[in-house]
Amino acid sequence: MTFGRLLKFSGSVSSTADQSVAVCLQYLEDWWLAEIADHMDRSRDATIGLLKRGLKNLKKQLNTE
Repeated sequence: MTFGRLLKFSGSVSSTADQSVAVCLQYLEDWWLAEIADHMDRSRDATIGLLKRGLKNLKKQLNTE
């Protein structure tokens, strides 16, 4: 996965801004789950959900290229 693809994903209409932020923080900035949850003022479980949905949307988008 390239940086350009992740940037394209971060501006994607198919993903929410929160999903994009969570995925970028984890995979581009190497933040821990707890750091992301604290930063986004969300529970651990809510953050896991954002990451799962964000990665699912990213995979779907990459498969359409």
